[in-house]
Amino acid sequence: MVIHELLDIETAGATADDLAAGTGISGPAARRAISAAARAPVAGAVRTHRQARVILGNPALTVYDNPRAFLMRVYNRDRALCHRLDVSDTPRPDRCRPSCANVARTDHHADQLLQQAMS
Repeated sequence: MVIHELLDIETAGATADDLAAGTGISGPAARRAISAAARAPVAGAVRTHRQARVILGNPALTVYDNPRAFLMRVYNRDRALCHRLDVSDTPRPDRCRPSCANVARTDHHADQLLQQAMS
């Protein structure tokens, strides 16, 4: 297991916390992000490598935050615009497209995007 895989779990968990606190979420992948957040493991619930592999192997939990683009991706390779000419099975944050079907934004992302546009 590598660190970027652990961050996927953290992103799903953070999304669950945000949604529980009343943060809104929108975008083409909003429903899938809410589903992933509902299934995200509780902090400390993953105690073994086997448990982590099972969770990380669940495609419904592949949520990646992309702070540079002010969005998150609920990753589904078949819908990913970042893979038009790529054979990789992981998302490409350097090729992230806001119009992708994998995109969702929380209210926090929208606020950051607005601040960026105003500066």
